[in-house]
Amino acid sequence: MKAYIGKEYLQIYLDYLEVCGADVQSSRWMANYGHNLNNSEGFVSFFLIRDLRKEFKAITDDPMFPFNLGYYLGENLNTYLEYTLKSCSNVEEIADLSTKFHFIRSNVLTPKFKFVDGQIEFEIYNEFEENEYWLPMLFATAASTYGFFQTIYGPGHGHLFKLLITEPEPKYFSQIKDQVPFEIRFNSLRNCLLMDSSCLELINPAGDPRLKSLLLENVKQQSSHISQAQEYRYKVRTLLEESAPQYPSMEQAAERLNLSKRTLARRLQGENTTYLKLLDEIRLEQAQRYLDQGLSVNEVSHALGYESTASFINLFKKHTGKTPSEFRKQ
Repeated sequence: MKAYIGKEYLQIYLDYLEVCGADVQSSRWMANYGHNLNNSEGFVSFFLIRDLRKEFKAITDDPMFPFNLGYYLGENLNTYLEYTLKSCSNVEEIADLSTKFHFIRSNVLTPKFKFVDGQIEFEIYNEFEENEYWLPMLFATAASTYGFFQTIYGPGHGHLFKLLITEPEPKYFSQIKDQVPFEIRFNSLRNCLLMDSSCLELINPAGDPRLKSLLLENVKQQSSHISQAQEYRYKVRTLLEESAPQYPSMEQAAERLNLSKRTLARRLQGENTTYLKLLDEIRLEQAQRYLDQGLSVNEVSHALGYESTASFINLFKKHTGKTPSEFRKQ
């Protein structure tokens, strides 16, 4: 998959580097890639971000850089999509449109918005498969969402945010933990940003339905020129989530999507996944929720349709490094 980022978002990244003291205009990066900012295309290769990080390592390797970049993005983004989001009436509208048109920003990170156990959840998928940038991107994404939220609703809402990350806690995090205004949990079963359900009660004081409608037409027009990648992964995940715990076989899923089993397998392979992998992800995510709700290991295993409790425990430990009982104690 060709990874891209919108030029407007890359420009904000460049601006923030200069705020941090980098001389971007005289850099090797600008000499090699600056012409990309002036072409007619609205997008550039995401690899330009990689080369920026390398050239300005003294700045980008700072543990707080992803967070501070995220806050800066949240406060300074002035694209049609961001103006549309700022004109929404409430958090649910913002979450729905942000998910629906995320690919206007980039196709590297994909959020999926849903309600789970009374919380608003943005599950975040890594389409880039480059783990070197994964944690920084998650930190920056959470911080930009937080910054955007603060811009609309004002300060004092950090307690409503929680970032879950599947990666173990990096060694440097203890040094910066007190500087991050929202909770972060590592060693989770999924990567997602959770917001308390009380966010749904917040009304955007600048909400303007008429303006949103006008701006949304421009956003739709912009999105029509972009092909949405990774389409079948989300179709299959949605199908599985809606079917739980009576999960369909791959043949049944393909039939519901009006595809042959072979075509579905090929589409998923093109998106770097398989049907079994997606099924395991969904079952393990639900297992975490059941364990949090106090169900026993046997009850969770039975509810999710595993052949035996032992097979459930083995798969859970394989993916998380912990048994279900150890996970619940944590």
